[in-house]
Amino acid sequence: MYRIDLENYNVPFERWKIEEGERKLETGEEEFDVRKNIKQILRVPGIYDDGIETCDGVDLANRVLNAKENYIDITSDELELMKKVFNKLIKRPHNPSQGQISLGGDTFIPLIRCVFKAEKI
Repeated sequence: MYRIDLENYNVPFERWKIEEGERKLETGEEEFDVRKNIKQILRVPGIYDDGIETCDGVDLANRVLNAKENYIDITSDELELMKKVFNKLIKRPHNPSQGQISLGGDTFIPLIRCVFKAEKI
């Protein structure tokens, strides 16, 4: 069994906003919802090789979302499936205009570490 940390964390942001007709750069930190993002990652269309993987991934996504603690214990098979999905999204080209994001940067590195450095229990 492996333990995945589901505790939310803060990420820095920069975004432009219009204030009194002027563009102003807003900076700060916002909370990153780990459960929601893992659920979305595990439900990306076309990420799985077949129906069995899809069912396993969606079931795992639901377990993560509904976890009562700030962690979830998963089997080695579930961890390997999660790593497979993350690896596909890490190496995917980043193209937000087509709705494709790759995992990386300040936002996703802590989440990637949670998965790939999962504690063996």
